[in-house]
Amino acid sequence: MQTNRSRLAIAVLALLLLYPAFTNAWGLYGPDEPRYASITREMARSGDFVTPVLDGKPWLEKPPLLYWLGAAGFAIGLGPESAPRVPLALFSIGFLIWFGWYLRRWFSDRTAACAALVLATASGWLAYSNVAVTDVPLAACFGAAMLITLHWIESGRARDAVLLGALFGLAVLAKGLVPVALAAPLVWFARARWKQWPLIALALVAVAGPWYWAMWHRHGYAFFDEFILEHHFSRFANNELQHAQPFWFYAPVLIGLLLPWSPVLLKAPWREEKLRFFVVWAAWGFVFFSASTNKLPGYLMPLLPALAVLIAARIGESVWPWRAASVVALVIVAVKVLALPALDSKLTARALAATAAPHDVCADNVPRNLRYGLHYYLGRSVLDCWQAPGANPVPVKASAPGLRYTIHQNLGTLSGRLLVFASAEDGPLLPEKHNPRTLWIASRDVEDWRAGVPLTMEPLASAFPGPITHQVKAKMYFRVVFDRNRDYAYTGLSSDDFTSAVTVVDDFEPLPDRNHSFTLDRASGVPALKKADIEVQSSLLSRFHREPVMLRADVAKGETARRVLVLHAHGESFAQSRLRSTVATKDTLIYLHCAHKFGHHAFADSEVNGPWTRALVEELLPKLPGSGKFGLIGEGAGAYGAVRLQQLHPELFDRVETVNPDPLDFRNFFGIDLTKPVKNFYWDEAKRRRPFDALFPIEESALRETVIGAQGGRWESWEAVFGPRTSEGISRQLFARDTGDVDSLVLERWRRYSLQSK
Repeated sequence: MQTNRSRLAIAVLALLLLYPAFTNAWGLYGPDEPRYASITREMARSGDFVTPVLDGKPWLEKPPLLYWLGAAGFAIGLGPESAPRVPLALFSIGFLIWFGWYLRRWFSDRTAACAALVLATASGWLAYSNVAVTDVPLAACFGAAMLITLHWIESGRARDAVLLGALFGLAVLAKGLVPVALAAPLVWFARARWKQWPLIALALVAVAGPWYWAMWHRHGYAFFDEFILEHHFSRFANNELQHAQPFWFYAPVLIGLLLPWSPVLLKAPWREEKLRFFVVWAAWGFVFFSASTNKLPGYLMPLLPALAVLIAARIGESVWPWRAASVVALVIVAVKVLALPALDSKLTARALAATAAPHDVCADNVPRNLRYGLHYYLGRSVLDCWQAPGANPVPVKASAPGLRYTIHQNLGTLSGRLLVFASAEDGPLLPEKHNPRTLWIASRDVEDWRAGVPLTMEPLASAFPGPITHQVKAKMYFRVVFDRNRDYAYTGLSSDDFTSAVTVVDDFEPLPDRNHSFTLDRASGVPALKKADIEVQSSLLSRFHREPVMLRADVAKGETARRVLVLHAHGESFAQSRLRSTVATKDTLIYLHCAHKFGHHAFADSEVNGPWTRALVEELLPKLPGSGKFGLIGEGAGAYGAVRLQQLHPELFDRVETVNPDPLDFRNFFGIDLTKPVKNFYWDEAKRRRPFDALFPIEESALRETVIGAQGGRWESWEAVFGPRTSEGISRQLFARDTGDVDSLVLERWRRYSLQSK
């Protein structure tokens, strides 16, 4: 008895060294761990244990079990690495101890202990138990449920049915419906116990149901759409999440996850009747995950407990596994103590974040997998430098002497985009009213800029058409604009914006150590968008964007009862549409508002922009006066929207009139036919720069748009309508802004909207 207790104490000590010990020796790793840790930290801070939140917005991709574990770590004051990791590691240890103990119902004590030993020292279980991601909570809860299921099948006790249902409920709280799919073989194994299946279902719902009900109550269809449709069915069936792998991908992955024990699988007793349950458990899961389009190594974690049993059944009575496990444990502890800290600066963003200021930084040449770590350690999202011109690139280097703009304001606490316009020509100094070839533009994003605190810009860092470095000493005119809604690229100066007076600098010279001071001190003076005749808050769009979204329309009653919807062009609103002065008809005209925060939505259902077609058809059209079919008139992007609406709903719309219809066929505008393979947006096959208009090539237009602010700009507007959605909830770019190279996946998605194919 004393010997057994000593062995148990040694085993527990070894597990503590392998799992929760030294968790702060390296930073949070990869894209997922710091992202989940950010959500966990916010959950602990806010006390809201229902809705996961990232950057102030609900994060609906994963259920909460991992976040709840990590929130406990933050609640007891653990550090930034230990808080999300230690509770997970202890959760893993608890399962391993229970796993070895519970297996004694079917195997000898030595074989049962060996199975726990194999699982505890398998490289996959070790790795995923040391990073705070969702795979181990799922694997542990699912593994426990499966073992109790096996005992319930044999005993038929109702309390076992309730317990396994509760564990399946925890697994559903760990990773959604995945454990339900993995448990499909139980329909056959438990066919004789079918009368107790309702008990299992009730226990599952009792454990998992309250959170799912609360999320549906709070977020409605948006939760169902993102959590169920996108991250269950779409993840399984298509490659939009960029994790697509061939069918055979998991064969080498499984070998790696089970090292150093994977060679034993070749000699495992696969055909023994006693082990059939474990064989089916592992085989079905392997086939299921292999059939999925998107594949990640951690998906196989729920199979490892079953495979550990098969390996232990082959070697459980031998002595060498215990010696091998001791060597593995020593190696892993050495790696945690010596290797990982030494590699920390290359593997994680912890050291990188320590070199950066907590505010006003952007990521220039930082790899994408480190961006989320920067987000976690800096406490804010970090944009690409092209998205935040003027911000300090990470890593922040010693500030070199250079031109500076210092901006003052006493207007309150401001968040938005700060723009500085400069020209050698006098005038309004606004891009929409000034010769764009003579106007320099510098900008940066600003968060929580307090009144009375001067803000410094470095206009040499990024600007359009480039840094103001080739100007000789001369008189220059400056104007500062604060774009509060970050929509200047679409609306221009709007009623919510602030501005400065036009400031004259008589001896402007872009030399080092020059600092020019400006004051942001007045409202824009632009009248607010007029109230429309009809305004309807869209439930569909408000749920999608998690903020109120209005559908607007003006009605100009004509001499006839025929109703015609008018869709304006990009850059306009329903109140400013050029079509108001050009359409000659006696019909009743209904001017629709086609603008949104991402630009012109073209009333197209979109992953990024939301269900605009549905909102129009289901929520706005029934509110319009009159009856019968609608006619359609559109210009530019509005013309595209008009044609597409008629094609989708011929029962609602009849005659269509168009003026200069916009995409998908760009040949009339930029000489690009997107219905054919296109490799680069900036250069044609003959290496000639593609023109945007009489002034700019496309390359310069894209730069100008990103400096002013991509949100609402022409390119980003179309990407938000036609493109797939990234994990950050923004549109995936059709072409790289620095090179012009086209993303073939995005191009394929654009082609689904092609009017030529209809």
